[in-house]
Amino acid sequence: MRWLVVTTLIFSPGFSWLTITQAEETAIPEARRTQTVQVIESCLPAVVSISAEVRKEDGTVEQRIGSGSVIHSAGFVLTNEHVVRNARSLTAVFPNAFIAPIRVIATFAHEDLAIVQVMADRPLPFITLGRSHDLLLGEPTLVIGSPGGLIHSVSTGIVSGINRSTRSELSYLPWTVQTTAAVSGGNSGGPLLNALGEQIGVISSVGNNLQNVAFAITIDHVREVLPQMLAMEERHSIWLGLRCHPLANSPLVQSVDTGSPAALAGLEVGDQLQSMGKMKLRSPIDLQLALVDHQPGDAIALEFSRSGETKQVTITLAPLPLPEPVFAPGPLKQGLKYSVYRGAWDRVPDFRGLQPERTGRTEAIDLSVLGENRDQGAVKFEGYLQVPVDDLYAFYLTSDDGSRLWINDRLLVDNDGLHSARESCGLIRLPAGYHRLQIEYFEQLGDEQLEVTWEHSQNPMKVKLPAERLWSDE
Repeated sequence: MRWLVVTTLIFSPGFSWLTITQAEETAIPEARRTQTVQVIESCLPAVVSISAEVRKEDGTVEQRIGSGSVIHSAGFVLTNEHVVRNARSLTAVFPNAFIAPIRVIATFAHEDLAIVQVMADRPLPFITLGRSHDLLLGEPTLVIGSPGGLIHSVSTGIVSGINRSTRSELSYLPWTVQTTAAVSGGNSGGPLLNALGEQIGVISSVGNNLQNVAFAITIDHVREVLPQMLAMEERHSIWLGLRCHPLANSPLVQSVDTGSPAALAGLEVGDQLQSMGKMKLRSPIDLQLALVDHQPGDAIALEFSRSGETKQVTITLAPLPLPEPVFAPGPLKQGLKYSVYRGAWDRVPDFRGLQPERTGRTEAIDLSVLGENRDQGAVKFEGYLQVPVDDLYAFYLTSDDGSRLWINDRLLVDNDGLHSARESCGLIRLPAGYHRLQIEYFEQLGDEQLEVTWEHSQNPMKVKLPAERLWSDE
């Protein structure tokens, strides 16, 4: 009976000190809702935990956990390439327990970046992309991710280093910011946020054997490479003919191709894009995202503003005009012509005003043409590339120091500047035939490397440009 009496007393409604109202339970003093808490409450709904199912070589299935940030309400997510690499299925888990499948839109292994899309039936909360050009040492940072599978965990820190470089599994990443925020496996691909809740980086790696050291790819670099990485006109063989300034705060038209559907619709440099079809355009990257899954002949409503006046037009996407092959280049000989130069440069020089030390012909694109002394040297390879089939081609340029690759006088891959070995890539749709090829390279001091590879749907394995497809005038 004593136990029953005690029980009755404990749960008796007459004891007011045990009565807690719902209002008392939910009333949180404003002093506790700090700026950090407000940023977390604002951004957490737009961070996903990415579960990747990967089949290993031995046939077993492995679950890989990473993170990502929703950058558009249509479900587009920014993450690391290594989070989604070789996954046979991908799933997004949101903080409110909403779960949805993911499809891959585009990946760039050498940048360790990927854009995927959550297949949701509703608009999703998203994070605003900020800028990283003016980062301050000591300014607060916030990381949201899934370290060790502990989904939707948060950690705080400061910017502890700028202009850093690091390596991921397949990539050299020279455009990173260092933070003291706690990061471990599972945070990869998640956002690095500033005090305004803007994304200033993509978490990519942790400093090995170092405490409180993690690295994120700067958002300015992400902004610059994503249009090239997405390349929706090339991927879908469509032509809009419109480019936005990648570092602008909003979709500001930077260029309009002559004779393009955008030009025919009256778009001009300086116009502010507002929407395309059903998609709101809030950042320069959104223009590329709005072209996903479109094809030639699609009519798209475009809304923009000019001098404060809102305008609406309908643009019909045209087939992407392909560069004309050189149908009659004249008598050709196997291999490329090369020219070697000497000088101290920190970028690929303008060869037009230089006198070569020597010239010749080579069957392979390598640095043996520079001779034994490769320091303070530069080389230009030029000729023709024989393209086997009409297809979308990816060209990869790995170099130490800088290099550039041109197709038909178009700068396709820009890997210029002083740096250790790193890879850059460009996509282009080419018809079968001969196309003008030019590769430029310079080396200042130290180690040197130059490698040119390609892949296409007919040959999806990345290989060196075959020597039998390199030609030049006799």
